[in-house]
Amino acid sequence: MEQVIVLARSRGMSHSLCGQMIEFLKYLFVLPEHQFGGVLFALITAVLAEAKAECSGGRRWITLDNNYRVLGLYGKLVEKTHWALYGMAAK
Repeated sequence: MEQVIVLARSRGMSHSLCGQMIEFLKYLFVLPEHQFGGVLFALITAVLAEAKAECSGGRRWITLDNNYRVLGLYGKLVEKTHWALYGMAAK
């Protein structure tokens, strides 16, 4: 039986500071039991290869700051940006 273990979706967006288009990885989900079996590493490696092949402005995504295991993997593969994300509820 085949099973979907990873789901990813990206969209193009303008990076106004450098005047390039970048891809924003909007959805990224890996079944928990497959997150550290090489699937996430393979996905991020493929995303980076695609960005290089397109000579694009890069890829961006947001991750919870307490997702330490995933952050450790990302730290081996990509640079952390200097941006912090804040939110405000509109009541």
